[in-house]
Amino acid sequence: FVLSAEDARLEAELYTTQQQLWVYEYKPTGDITCIVAVTRKSTGVAAITKVYTHPSWRGRKCAAKLVRRVTEE
Repeated sequence: FVLSAEDARLEAELYTTQQQLWVYEYKPTGDITCIVAVTRKSTGVAAITKVYTHPSWRGRKCAAKLVRRVTEE
């Protein structure tokens, strides 16, 4: 579903303050390539609820790398 700009901002703020947002940054340029949101954490269990890759970075497996890292943690 699509969020309004304000709802998206509020949701991003919530994920950030609750430390549930993972970011894949391409260090040489500082570009944020993709993000993953994780919720419903309990002992040994977490749910990935959102994955987004910036259009200019799609097809480069950035999201796959970030999801793999998140699931390892």
